[in-house]
Amino acid sequence: MRRLLPTLLVLSLGLAALLMGLASLQQIFIEERDEAQQRVEAERGALQEYARRTLEQLLETALHGAEAEIGLALADPLASTSDLLLVVDGRQRFPRPVSYAAGEERSARALYLALRDGAEIVVADPNSPWAERLSLYRGLRAALRGGGHASITQAFRNFLRHRTRYVIDIAHDVPSTIAALDEIYERAEPDPELVSALVREGLRDGEVAVIEGLQPSLLRRRERFTAGDFAFLAGRVIALSERSQTPFEDFSRQIDEVPTSPLALPATVPVPSLVLDGGWYAHTDAFGRIVGTKVDLSRLMTEIDQQMRERALIEPDDSLELPELVGMSYALATLPISVSAPRFALRLADAEDNYRIKSIFLVGSVGLALVIVALATVLASRKQRFVELKNDFVATVSHELRTPLASLRLMAETIERRMAGLPAARDYPTRMVREIDELAFLVENILSFNRLDKGRWRPRTESVALAALVEDTFRDLSQWSSKPVEVRRTGLDDIVLRADPDLLRLLLRNLGKNACAYCERDKVELEVRGAVRRGWRGGVVTLFVSDNGVGIPRKEHRRIFGDFYRGAGGNPGARGSGLGLAICRKTMAAHGGRIRIAHSSAKGTTFALEFPASSLQPR
Repeated sequence: MRRLLPTLLVLSLGLAALLMGLASLQQIFIEERDEAQQRVEAERGALQEYARRTLEQLLETALHGAEAEIGLALADPLASTSDLLLVVDGRQRFPRPVSYAAGEERSARALYLALRDGAEIVVADPNSPWAERLSLYRGLRAALRGGGHASITQAFRNFLRHRTRYVIDIAHDVPSTIAALDEIYERAEPDPELVSALVREGLRDGEVAVIEGLQPSLLRRRERFTAGDFAFLAGRVIALSERSQTPFEDFSRQIDEVPTSPLALPATVPVPSLVLDGGWYAHTDAFGRIVGTKVDLSRLMTEIDQQMRERALIEPDDSLELPELVGMSYALATLPISVSAPRFALRLADAEDNYRIKSIFLVGSVGLALVIVALATVLASRKQRFVELKNDFVATVSHELRTPLASLRLMAETIERRMAGLPAARDYPTRMVREIDELAFLVENILSFNRLDKGRWRPRTESVALAALVEDTFRDLSQWSSKPVEVRRTGLDDIVLRADPDLLRLLLRNLGKNACAYCERDKVELEVRGAVRRGWRGGVVTLFVSDNGVGIPRKEHRRIFGDFYRGAGGNPGARGSGLGLAICRKTMAAHGGRIRIAHSSAKGTTFALEFPASSLQPR
């Protein structure tokens, strides 16, 4: 499994890179869909904003007209205020709330009838303005019954002058004034213009109103009368209006209004808004008053829809919609006007379909990538299994070869001892032993390579004196060569390493055997020298092994340490597996070091075995 890790790592990195790329592509697809949706919504929003601004302009135009009407209505109680809105200091002025005094008592009618009948009216305070008014009324009745025109005129002037000077209760003032005018019409010929003014416009002194007309006065203070009293007094005012040929149609319309309560308006309307379920358009003016006008949203939206169609802003299948407004207040800036267009829905559906198709493609790509990774993993696993089976086979064969080789060597040695006295066959056993050792060494290399390659040989470190190890390893080196062998050692006496002696011995035996196999001189010369170099980065312990062989071409320096690789030079008849230097490389790697070619020429090759300074053990 460990051998699969590089393959799995590469596949994982490739898959991760692919997934990242696909994720980026998916993000691009999402952005394309969102941009398409945003374009549709931006176009829809522009149409909705156009409709909202057009509605705002229409409402503002209506409100400006209403403000002018409100100014006139404030001065004229007869003006219609059903479409106007005015709230001052929290009190609704327009539309004028219609209400009456509670109860069924008809005191105003009773007062009028008592005055007309000449009945005695008791006043609690004889010095009050109301007592004076009654006295002037009696004087007017007396002048009408026995006086001349001058006395009647004077008595009526005194009555009117008292009205200009004193403000008395409207429940007394209006009935007494109506009774006085009815008395005059019955017993004299009043001035029609004066009566008309008293009934409608009132009397003025220049720009100042000194007496309010009966029509506006009665309407303005409607709530002071019971419904019955108001109806009776209004009927008498209409009768006076008809006698004096005074207009009363607007007065008649307003006296027929149904009693209403003030509108349930919000306390403030800080920005122009539609209030009361969208039935009114209002805002708070510079004086803190709520000013507004009644609106017909359905008619306005129809007008806007027609205008937008004329300008080709919306198509025949499009529709402009304003949902039913339920609530106290809706600011124009947030008015929920919507444009419903089939073309927008089609474009949104196309954008979503395109995104879905591309997403399916990406999902398929991810699935295909996973299948490829799975197949590659299976193939790598099978290959690794094959390699492991091969290695197991090599290990088994090598192990099985050891036993017969040992038996052969034992028998050869026995024969050698027994045939020592026969000169013709004396070298046969020796040659048999040499061939057996050669074969045993080859098997040992194959077995050691297999164990190192599979990571089964973990270095068992102990103190190793290099001088003794080199002497012991190269003691029998001559058996690998038909030529004399000379080994020189320098600088090794003081070097002791923490290392695996079996691995180091195998490494040196391979270097020594190669030196014997690739030497064309009369004598094989080997030199082993040690060197310790320390530095601020930790230092290194180097063991230099030099031979006098044929050398290694420079182009093969990197390949020479590869598995099963054999150099082109040397003795053509030399046998080997191509594993010797590969075992040396793996052995140095197992010790945290490395092997390299320090120098090579036709005069020989020098290998440098570099151990980390941490492996050096002080003596």
